[in-house]
Amino acid sequence: MLRFITPLLLCSFLFACTATPVSDYALSHDFSQYKTFTFVTSPEKSVSSIDSKRIENETAAQLKVKGLSQTETQSADLQINYRLEMTTEIESNGGTFGFGIGLGRAGIGMSTPSSYNENHYNKLVLEFINPASKSIIWQSISQNKLTETMSAQQRNDFIVKEITLMLSDYPPQTK
Repeated sequence: MLRFITPLLLCSFLFACTATPVSDYALSHDFSQYKTFTFVTSPEKSVSSIDSKRIENETAAQLKVKGLSQTETQSADLQINYRLEMTTEIESNGGTFGFGIGLGRAGIGMSTPSSYNENHYNKLVLEFINPASKSIIWQSISQNKLTETMSAQQRNDFIVKEITLMLSDYPPQTK
């Protein structure tokens, strides 16, 4: 019995470590009309980063599998904007609460956290824009953390995994 439970627990632990991206889209939009795409950049991103190239390459590869082809900005049916959003998380350490009973005595104790850490990380955001209406029609936000301390290989693997997850439900299935 234990040999059946152990693999099940291991698998559930591995899946629990991956947060599913959050996606949103225009409900009444016809996504089947899109056949070509291009990446749009904002003026402040005039210099492309290493992560930008990773994001563009993986997004293009995933969309090609879905039947879309990359083209020039002027003639694209769909524009793709992406960014890494800096997020901060406050972590407290050292706070405790205790209760004890002794011989004829009882006590309650509590302490506040002794230290706080401010952790910074990035979340990947993909936005698909209809160039005719200049409106976002589909968006996905990664819920996993791209940290500054990741190695080049870890960053690449993270981006490949996240974009695969993010685009797994594109185009949305309308009911």
